Amino acid sequence: MGHDDPPDDGYTGQHAEYSDLHYGDGLAWVPTVEAATTFFSAVQPDVVGFQEIFYSEECAGIPTERASPMK
Repeated sequence: MGHDDPPDDGYTGQHAEYSDLHYGDGLAWVPTVEAATTFFSAVQPDVVGFQEIFYSEECAGIPTERASPMK
């Protein structure tokens, strides 16, 4: 995907590389989490399912500089 091409959502090719390496392609991108929170608050579904779950035991293997939200 052309992460560095318009429209610019702030998610760059470098972010995608870190995500692929350390997080997979789930909801690790903070703007996505915020957008999902807004969406679910508006529609108030009874049930929400997620296909990808990040295994928290993998956190120890993530470099400290990438453990906090990407800026």
